[in-house]
Amino acid sequence: MGGTGASSAVGGNDALHTTSSVIASAATTDLAAATGVSVTVSGAAVITALGVLPSGVLRFLTFSGAATLTHNAATLILPGAANIVAAAGDTAVAQSLGGGNWRVRSYIRASGQPVAVISDANLPARLGVVAKTITDWNTALDNGWYMGSGAANAPAANTGWNIGTVEAHGAAGYRTQTVYDFVNATAANTTIWRRYQNGGVWGAWFKIQWSQAEQDARYVQSSTALLQKAYESAQQTITAGGTLTLAHGLGVKPKLYIAVIQCTTADLAYSIGDEVAINPMLNTTDATVQAISMVPDTTNLNVRIGANSSSLRIMAKSGASLTNITNTSWRLVFRAWA
Repeated sequence: MGGTGASSAVGGNDALHTTSSVIASAATTDLAAATGVSVTVSGAAVITALGVLPSGVLRFLTFSGAATLTHNAATLILPGAANIVAAAGDTAVAQSLGGGNWRVRSYIRASGQPVAVISDANLPARLGVVAKTITDWNTALDNGWYMGSGAANAPAANTGWNIGTVEAHGAAGYRTQTVYDFVNATAANTTIWRRYQNGGVWGAWFKIQWSQAEQDARYVQSSTALLQKAYESAQQTITAGGTLTLAHGLGVKPKLYIAVIQCTTADLAYSIGDEVAINPMLNTTDATVQAISMVPDTTNLNVRIGANSSSLRIMAKSGASLTNITNTSWRLVFRAWA
């Protein structure tokens, strides 16, 4: 039958699992002197032994101070095979192996932190103290750090040493590799390359800009203006079949030049002061010549005006038609830059 009465099996077991009086930590913290199986260990002494009890006996320990349990491969075997400095509230289960030898079966910190960190020797090479050396980047598949000199499938631009990381997705065949030539990397060229594996297929390596110097070199504006000099002519009379020779004073042949007409008398719904950019070679579909040509050299803009009595056709301001201008209602202005 169940139950916790003293006459039941459970009750009998409960009677055995009593709480001991507090035992002070000492070099030999004698659990044989405990008055119950649940023992509070006080103080901050260095503990090297737990006393002599029959093999198999369990003691449930709670620490109220900062005692130090000293690992010994025979007499006091501890998790992680290293000493443990206790903190108030830490708990442990110790089992006697007989003859004064003990094994701590479990140790739980009150903070929830692990008893010991994983030693370097127990880490996989890819997560070790130094990067794992490889000969082929296609074999670097798991999360970690890798390196190789002249390794296959490295970025073509990085022929020497490369060191880098792998970030693996949970699904097989999906990961990212990022590597750089740590021997030749500089602020001006960090030599960082990246590629992705998608469904087991590797994509091409592509270069990454990483440093401020790389960003500045790519995006900084030139300190020298591309066009440093400008010229604008006075208003020129539009004379059918006429020519103009305009000294631009730029000292070199212009890189850019345009012609505009400025309205001086209302025409085609344009108002005085309106300016219209023109296509110099715009013409009608018939044999008339309604256009201008501009031929620049290092000294002049050489202009020829179409021979038609209306030298240019432009779109009316309403946009409804392409219409002849009245030459006398407009003036030509030329602009050039170098």
